[in-house]
Amino acid sequence: MIRPVTDVIRNVTDVIQNVTDVIPKDANVILNEVKNLIHNKIHNTMKNILTTILSSISVLVPVAFFSGCAQIPEIETELALDRCLTPTNLSRTVYGEEVQFSWSTSKGSTEYVLEVYSDQSDPDNSNVKTETVTAEEIPFTVTGLEPDMTLYARVRGVSETIGDSNWAEFSPVETY
Repeated sequence: MIRPVTDVIRNVTDVIQNVTDVIPKDANVILNEVKNLIHNKIHNTMKNILTTILSSISVLVPVAFFSGCAQIPEIETELALDRCLTPTNLSRTVYGEEVQFSWSTSKGSTEYVLEVYSDQSDPDNSNVKTETVTAEEIPFTVTGLEPDMTLYARVRGVSETIGDSNWAEFSPVETY
């Protein structure tokens, strides 16, 4: 917006200069007065436009900035869980007829139930071993398994005060 106005001023100045070259000296005084009046009028108009724009910005920016910050929610530092979180980072290592299971402890769990079973599609009816494990006992080794078996295992966190976690399943195990 400012650039077109300055171009107009430059063009008007050039026209006035060309006219002053061909008219008598008395007329040059009048033309200089006209030139100054036009220049001052354009200058004052531009000054008013810029002042209005800057005033509007100075009012809008703080309103926009502070209105977004008016209701900052309280930061939660502790989650209130209705059940234990599911154990993560599951791993297992086979040592013949023994398998060592490991997992990361989960928030809310006071102990863990580890189930070893033989039928992946029916873990509740093909249970080989069920162990209750505390966090201090992880990694936990299940012993007394039969050789040459494909076994499956799962673990979940339990607590007396909140609900049990979902089951986390280990990858299949081959004893030898």
